[in-house]
Amino acid sequence: MATPITDRLFTNPIEFFNTILNPSSPAYQKLLAEMASVYGIGDHWSAPVIYGLCFIALSSYLERAGVVRSLNFFVSTGLSLGNIGFFELVWNRLYSWLQGQPWTFSFVIPQQIRNLSFFIVFVGLGILSFLILHGLGYRIALTKTKSVLILVATGLWLLWVFYPLPISYVTVPTTWGSWTNVNLFPQTFYAIQISPGITVPFYAPNDLLHLLNVVCKAVSAAAFTSLCMMVKKK
Repeated sequence: MATPITDRLFTNPIEFFNTILNPSSPAYQKLLAEMASVYGIGDHWSAPVIYGLCFIALSSYLERAGVVRSLNFFVSTGLSLGNIGFFELVWNRLYSWLQGQPWTFSFVIPQQIRNLSFFIVFVGLGILSFLILHGLGYRIALTKTKSVLILVATGLWLLWVFYPLPISYVTVPTTWGSWTNVNLFPQTFYAIQISPGITVPFYAPNDLLHLLNVVCKAVSAAAFTSLCMMVKKK
């Protein structure tokens, strides 16, 4: 079986970058086809880009605000991890509640014990970083831009929960009976517990829904980051 071009980003990065720099080549067209075939049904590689940019923006702002050197690195990292943890805890809670998969927000199986523990620790580091800055005399300053970001992020979450466009439906037999996804908070990837301790992924590709997912994550991360851009108390 031929190795997917995307896998060669790690095994042969020179060949991979030569491919993306030559749009007229057959390899480039094959790469586009590979990307289209998995769009919205795998890991979101947008996440490290979104949170990485937020970290850079926050660290740069705090440095200009007088938070420098190792302290800057610590609080910027802690607040950025808190950003991740907050989004993921909200997502898991909504998914567990609205899609009838309570295991995703409980310490029931090893996967979720690990995931939820990480997210809780991330939020804890974010709170600790905030308290450190507050103790140093910094405070949240709510500006018009920050308010707009918060409102837009809230609106995107509501749009996602009450998604008005058509979705694909997945029906899965489980130990407790047949499960079918519902219209509230739809996904392109459904992790379903089919029996105690056993979860299986099911895909329901939907480009617009996946785009909403990514945009919601990006705007939410930007809103959270903007709130962390604190100012020195006068």
